[in-house]
Amino acid sequence: DMVAEEEQKELAGAVNSSSRNLLILLNDILDLSKIEAGELTLENIPFDVRRAVSQTVDLLRPVAARKDIILDSVISPLVHERIKGDPARLQQILNNLVSNGIKFTEEGYVRVDVTSGRNDDDEPELHIHVEDTGIGIQEDKREIIFQKFTQADVSTARKYGGTGLGLSITKELTQKMGGTIGVDSIEGK
Repeated sequence: DMVAEEEQKELAGAVNSSSRNLLILLNDILDLSKIEAGELTLENIPFDVRRAVSQTVDLLRPVAARKDIILDSVISPLVHERIKGDPARLQQILNNLVSNGIKFTEEGYVRVDVTSGRNDDDEPELHIHVEDTGIGIQEDKREIIFQKFTQADVSTARKYGGTGLGLSITKELTQKMGGTIGVDSIEGK
């Protein structure tokens, strides 16, 4: 019977979606507990930045396409081909930022810009800029989005889902790598 089959498909989809969300939550909590216990070790190996960025963007492109959002990335020719660091954690940071961009954007685009510069000690550093045409964040909420279990608005979790841990972990990882993270936003833009 077609109705029963459709219902089963829907239920299977719900179970699949719920288990994926649980897995994300578990991974976030494990990461956070490792960070807080000082047990998160970072790799320091040479890796291809362009490949790391394009792999992450390619993986998320179908998610953006389902919402009719354009997802693209621009990597400056000035960015060194290979840098030393933790490629998996860099991809995790990118994944969190781009996923958020997609989640909070109803139309338009999400763009990743990668350039390089020099820090105060004249060492090369990576500058990653994720821009979207999403809902934006109210000025008084911009600082709290990096706190644990915090979302800019109570209704955000209901409407968009998520654990409220992604940006907190992203900030911790960025700082552990000697970097900084910030947000610049105009509400509604």
